[in-house]
Amino acid sequence: MNIVEEIIYPVLQEFKETEGLDIELSPELVIFGDGSEFDSLTLVRFIIGIQEQILDLTDKTVVLATPQAMSRSKSPFRNVTTLAEYIEELFAEAE
Repeated sequence: MNIVEEIIYPVLQEFKETEGLDIELSPELVIFGDGSEFDSLTLVRFIIGIQEQILDLTDKTVVLATPQAMSRSKSPFRNVTTLAEYIEELFAEAE
């Protein structure tokens, strides 16, 4: 499964359209932190959207915003690439 193409980009595209975000879909797109177009509420809704997309595609319930994720020295929510790597890590742990 291509996590970026099948999970993250569709949710980002939906947010781009519904939230009017001025973003370009790319692996370097900043999701959290300096340079992000997401405010805190949009970020929470985006994470929920990603979790719902994962459930729709895989029938797996995944919780992304855990205390462990939030306490990492490098946020898994920094950009599209780090989020995809984090999701891959969670999938590997679930196997």
